[in-house]
Amino acid sequence: MSRHEAARAAAPISLAEFIRSIEQIDLASPEDLWQARRLLRALAADSGWLVTRLAEELATNIDRFQQNNLYDAHTLLLVSDPRYLLRANIWVPLDGSTPAADPRDFSYGIAHNHNFHLLSVGMIGPGYETDLFRLAEADRLLRPGDPVMLTPSGSVRLGPGVILLYEAYCDVHVQRPSAALSVSLNLMTRPKVADLPQVVLDPARGVVTDVLEGRVDGRLYLAEAARDLLGAEGRAALSRVAANDPSPRVRAAAKRAMDRDA
Repeated sequence: MSRHEAARAAAPISLAEFIRSIEQIDLASPEDLWQARRLLRALAADSGWLVTRLAEELATNIDRFQQNNLYDAHTLLLVSDPRYLLRANIWVPLDGSTPAADPRDFSYGIAHNHNFHLLSVGMIGPGYETDLFRLAEADRLLRPGDPVMLTPSGSVRLGPGVILLYEAYCDVHVQRPSAALSVSLNLMTRPKVADLPQVVLDPARGVVTDVLEGRVDGRLYLAEAARDLLGAEGRAALSRVAANDPSPRVRAAAKRAMDRDA
């Protein structure tokens, strides 16, 4: 079931150190993944490397910026390993500061589970809030309209240094928008735990309402993150993205981010 751990001090480590150290941890089960929480928190303790990584991606890879990122619309793919994925997730507020933000891209207000074990830590900003539930009999194929039993298991805000563990299929959560731009690091196990889809649920009615399948372009909101985290350097890179990225939606997002300073 889901677990969380309050923020605590951690000596920062580099991404290279994280990659070396995670090789010593078996990631096959939620219990194993929980043992990686100190490493993940240490990686999140200094956001400088992530800001540098984003700047380098924009500066040197404009023509292929995160082209293999087909995950969530607010995700920066950092490591793709046969055993795991490491991602930085961007969380924007829905206060009008990001005009194009679609709550569905962030799963805001949508009760859903995952088909992989997930360990997450807050890195930058106040973080999103999430309501947690436990899904009974999660190891079966669920379709829209199927009744389910959901047990509430508390609420957590993923602030800096806070750790959250989600068990595949069993843990359901509803995310609330962050109060300001926030970033979390997510360590995801692979391959999928089982060949079952992620589902959307209605906790009030105890029923499955939808199945989650394809995701949108994973670079859509990275333009907003670059604008807020990189300053003048980010604006210069955004101008190149707006002119050269093959995706019309990403070009438009980069232009909107630049226009906020106009």
